[in-house]
Amino acid sequence: MINPDLSFDEYRAIEAINASAIKKGQISMLHMRQEITRESTPPTPAMQWGSVIHLKVLEPELFKIDVGEWDGSKKTKAFKEHKEEWPQVKYWLTSAQLDALEQINENIYNHPEMAMILGDSEKEVSMFWEGKYGEAKARLDALSVAGANIADLKSTTIIEPAKFQTHAWKMGYMISAGWYVEACEAHGIMAPSFYLIVVEARPPYDTVLYEMDSSLIEMGREEAVKIATLYKCCLGTYKGVAPYGITGLTAPEWALSKPELDFEEEKK
Repeated sequence: MINPDLSFDEYRAIEAINASAIKKGQISMLHMRQEITRESTPPTPAMQWGSVIHLKVLEPELFKIDVGEWDGSKKTKAFKEHKEEWPQVKYWLTSAQLDALEQINENIYNHPEMAMILGDSEKEVSMFWEGKYGEAKARLDALSVAGANIADLKSTTIIEPAKFQTHAWKMGYMISAGWYVEACEAHGIMAPSFYLIVVEARPPYDTVLYEMDSSLIEMGREEAVKIATLYKCCLGTYKGVAPYGITGLTAPEWALSKPELDFEEEKK
């Protein structure tokens, strides 16, 4: 099933394997189970900023409903009263933040290829299917009407191609790409291209359009399907990183090359 009208909260409430859960599955099946079944947690400021960027760029009509302006303190009685007048607002931003979002949106849509990809796409598309691993889901930032392109919008402080390549690998973006392609092909959309629309989260809000190599997508897809299938085989028993026995602890390799011990006090 493909649903372009489902809200994120409605999507989140449906229990199924998704890309975020699979990334946790790289740690252990116990971590994957926690990600699938956990309650929503309050977002960090960075996560919240990423969410409003998504709203501004991908869902401008919803942005008008979910976002309000407030430049004063949010601890005052005046803000509390104002907030009560606008109960539908989820994010209260300053005028400076709203100006920044306008600049981000402008930079993205002034990029010819980004504008073309987004202009030809359904936004925030929820997909549900059943594979050999069980019930599965994915939420694509943008899926072209013709089905030939998937686009994922990312805000980051790492924009330079040489550094972003490493960042993308560490963040497991190939897992997401592979899982989204798996979702598309489960719905008869074969071999779509995968793009990352990357924008800086701080000035000057530079943008880069990355197209992921097909071999990297396939690598991510194979890993995603393998982890999802392992989860299916757990049969209600989800093991952590070291479920049995005693795990030895030795010095890391990088520390063995240091001439002196250099300890750092553990933060409480």
